[in-house]
Amino acid sequence: MAGATDLSPLSTASLAGLTSLTVRQRVPRLGTWDMPAPSSSVAATLRPDSSVGVQQAAARALGALITELPLARTFVRTTIAAAGAIPALAKLLESASPGVQQAATSALLNLAFKHPSNQTAIGAAGAIPLLVKLLGPDTSSYVKDAAVGALRNLCIRHADNRDAFIAAGAMPALEQLLETGSPALQESAEIALDCLEVSEWGSDLGSLDSEDECEGEEEFGEEEEMWEGEGEEEVGEEEVDEEEEMWEEEGEEEEGEEEGGDVLRTGRASCVVAIRAQERFDADICVVLGTQWGDEGKGKLVDILAQQYDIVARAQGGANAGHTIYDDAGKKYALHLVPSGILNASTVCVVGNGVVMHLPTFFEEIAKLKAAGIDVEGRLLVSDRAHLLFDLHKEIDGLREAELAGSGKQIGTTKRGIGPAYASKATRNGIRVCDLKDMDTFADKLRKLSVDGEKRFAEYNYDVEADIAEYKKIAETVKPLITDTVEYLNSAFESGKRILIEGANATMLDLDFGTYPYVTSSNPSIGGIATGLGLAPSKYKAIVGVVKAYTTRVGDGPYPTEIFGTLAEELRAIGKEYGTTTGRPRRIGWMDMVALRYVTRINGLTHMNMTKLDVLSEMDEIKIGVRYRSKDGSILPSVPADLETLEQCTVDYEMMPGWKVDISKCRTWESLPEAARNYIQRIEDLSGIYCKWIGVGPGRDALVNKPHMGQC
Repeated sequence: MAGATDLSPLSTASLAGLTSLTVRQRVPRLGTWDMPAPSSSVAATLRPDSSVGVQQAAARALGALITELPLARTFVRTTIAAAGAIPALAKLLESASPGVQQAATSALLNLAFKHPSNQTAIGAAGAIPLLVKLLGPDTSSYVKDAAVGALRNLCIRHADNRDAFIAAGAMPALEQLLETGSPALQESAEIALDCLEVSEWGSDLGSLDSEDECEGEEEFGEEEEMWEGEGEEEVGEEEVDEEEEMWEEEGEEEEGEEEGGDVLRTGRASCVVAIRAQERFDADICVVLGTQWGDEGKGKLVDILAQQYDIVARAQGGANAGHTIYDDAGKKYALHLVPSGILNASTVCVVGNGVVMHLPTFFEEIAKLKAAGIDVEGRLLVSDRAHLLFDLHKEIDGLREAELAGSGKQIGTTKRGIGPAYASKATRNGIRVCDLKDMDTFADKLRKLSVDGEKRFAEYNYDVEADIAEYKKIAETVKPLITDTVEYLNSAFESGKRILIEGANATMLDLDFGTYPYVTSSNPSIGGIATGLGLAPSKYKAIVGVVKAYTTRVGDGPYPTEIFGTLAEELRAIGKEYGTTTGRPRRIGWMDMVALRYVTRINGLTHMNMTKLDVLSEMDEIKIGVRYRSKDGSILPSVPADLETLEQCTVDYEMMPGWKVDISKCRTWESLPEAARNYIQRIEDLSGIYCKWIGVGPGRDALVNKPHMGQC
């Protein structure tokens, strides 16, 4: 962002470009960027006569300017408000487009946070009754979620706004959400009701900046210092200082009030809400991908983010993918074909055309979910273009592995039939889900497919007629789920629905980019998402790479940073590193930055989620593999395609000190030990990707949010 960005005339493309540029700019050089110029240009685009696409893109761009710039957010909020954005955003709340409503609400939510004059301006612009209207039954769940967040941020320390929300009917609307909303929305509504009820007690909120009640104070203080250090202290500094004083003075007055117990409870809730609102992931389509050799913990992040999304979709792979997730009570679920968003009651789960479906396994998973009390009715859709995987494919997979074992070249597959099913697809004799609509044709195709196996393997043992009979029963069960998911997903996106895409396997197992032939049979990289769902890459707003704090691999193939012996056994035991699908012990290795940089380039990652950091807590020292050297000692620039070169390479390591304390109870960046923060920061520095989420345990709540890119 060095130099002002020319945004006139503004279009959807130029606005999206600004948003993308803002999100990807890791350490913005604000001192050399003319902030008012883009703010004014974008605000001017928020006109009622602009197209829906331009309105939505402009509101998103303003939100990105606030949430993604880690320096001087207060100054950014002030500048955007001065450009006249608030009345324009308030007007957009009346839009008929859910996408515009959500983008405008999110922008207002962020403008209001910790900014009293913006809170007042938003109330004066008539936004409050419009936000209450968005809490009604006819509004999309993700718009309601943003509206509840805006309500809370507008009410913090602002009695006039609280009174206005109550007068507009916010309390009965929130009470209705407690009965009908998703679990996440119910939780948010309950805290919002606490915010509104404060005025009835005659007290205001506890100190938002109190160290005991709210972590994150240092972040804002640092922002102002860093901004001033860039040589721009004369711009807006006086107003910013005044506003900071208002927050501090109110907090000091309230801490000593007699009803301190109630105030403290609500103050904490409001603080948590405000931070949560800041951390809302504002990407209408978000892709979650594995960055190593699988088993990174993608399912957990998908399960958590699903609470903010209307649809969760799988794009590729099959039952060889095992995603382990936990509900709020700590109950474990192992999923193979059902998308990980299934635990969120308001989410529709889609199995896309790129997945190979073994329907008996799929319905076994559904039966287990139902037995556990998970309601899946009307929430699962299967692409009519998805290819079917049969027991004959499993039979061929096992015979093929046995054949290769004789030559010492076995791949180490899960023997779930994934490769042979994709081979049937590629040789154009595969059978698709849509073929189940005509069982006579289906039976004929399956008999012909079985003949191939009989001709190829003498030991082939498959009862095709028994399988035809079974699939006649299955067909009646699956028919209500069969959908043209290409049409469904694109129409959902165009109507303002938010879509979360769950990758399976990982890029280092990609058929094209992995350690071929020791790979899976699909493309778990970003290209497989496009072909596996029929959603154009231009629609993806965030691409999140899930990376384990160390590495693991199942099966054969080169593994440069592999650990052997006692240390590997200890880490395997602590991390419970056994395959979800096969139960096989996983191989263990150090973090491999050569492979991670390779993967980030291929996929265009915008964010990282580091998982299982807690597993390293007992280590005295931790290694990070930073470069490969070939047999002659020369540095390899990236992951080589030639396996012999990769197998013979040596790895240069950086040594990082361990932290030697249990971090599984940490929930804030500041509460992590310094050595753990330094380890994460080093991975971020070497990869160039913002490590937004850090997993410190298996549970949903065992997650730390890093405030921003760079040193915190």
